[in-house]
Amino acid sequence: MENIKMSVKAARVNFTNLTQLEVAKFLDISHTAYCRKENGKSRFYVDELAKIANLFNVPIDIFFDPECRNAT
Repeated sequence: MENIKMSVKAARVNFTNLTQLEVAKFLDISHTAYCRKENGKSRFYVDELAKIANLFNVPIDIFFDPECRNAT
């Protein structure tokens, strides 16, 4: 999956059978807060992305633009 960027929503839909509510509970946040994050109205914290990547069994890199990894 090198150099692939994917939204959290796309990863959840494509790699899991989890609902938004299940992921929200996993992150210990409200369903509303998770929906806002997944729909781009709020930002995910890095620790949340790390947990999500682990839960979805995907590398955390897929949530970042390749240019972000090369920034100095």
